[in-house]
Amino acid sequence: MANLGKERELEKNKPVDPEALIVPKDVLSKQMLDLSAEIAASEDTMYYLDRALANDSLELSVHLKEIRKLARKQFLAKAHMKKIGEKLVGANFTLR
Repeated sequence: MANLGKERELEKNKPVDPEALIVPKDVLSKQMLDLSAEIAASEDTMYYLDRALANDSLELSVHLKEIRKLARKQFLAKAHMKKIGEKLVGANFTLR
């Protein structure tokens, strides 16, 4: 019994793996999760590109080229996410 208490104490001190907390129930849910992460990453990248432009660390032509690529990728991810959402939830699905 003493060993069981020590094992539980060790489990409490283990770092929690965030990837293990969210487990999609099916393939479409996994795709939604992956697309959501991709959209968020695109937004973060666009933010830092804007900051680099504002700090004169990036030329305007490079900024516009990268923003255009990211915006297209983000648009396609949102369109794909909307299609999956409509399939899972129905026609009333909307992205925020």
